[in-house]
Amino acid sequence: MLAWVDEREKDLNPINKMNYERMSENLKILEAAHDQDGAPFTIIKVPLPDLAARKIVARVRLDDWQTSLDVRPRSFKPSEAPQAGDTLLRVPASSYMNYLVTNGVVLLPTYTGTGSSHEKEERVRKIFEEQFPGREIVFIDALPLNWAGGGMHCSTQQQPAVIKH
Repeated sequence: MLAWVDEREKDLNPINKMNYERMSENLKILEAAHDQDGAPFTIIKVPLPDLAARKIVARVRLDDWQTSLDVRPRSFKPSEAPQAGDTLLRVPASSYMNYLVTNGVVLLPTYTGTGSSHEKEERVRKIFEEQFPGREIVFIDALPLNWAGGGMHCSTQQQPAVIKH
């Protein structure tokens, strides 16, 4: 499965355009690749949710860092750092590809609450039902994880045991 921006959506905003270009390059790589037996891969395009973004402010101090999406200028490379007070656009790391497969269930993030289309999410449901037959498809709100730069799959990864000597 490959995250994908449809051709008709690529020019809606600069982020879609950038994602389209990157995903197109990924598609070329996958189309040229083969499995261990020399067979080509079956590539299934999974739409990205509609873009959700928020205006934020670059601030030197973040007294409310636990609830704010604002950023510190020092979080950037010096050559790319905004000035304190600059307004920026922050985009969550939202994707249906950050999902979790577990005991009879596939947990998928939902984005309809932030304006992504119900039709797109229904297409995603059908794709996952076909790819994971017999498993229940359950959508949950993972946007707080996405704003932090991750998602369900990222936050549920196993941790190695600590060996005490």
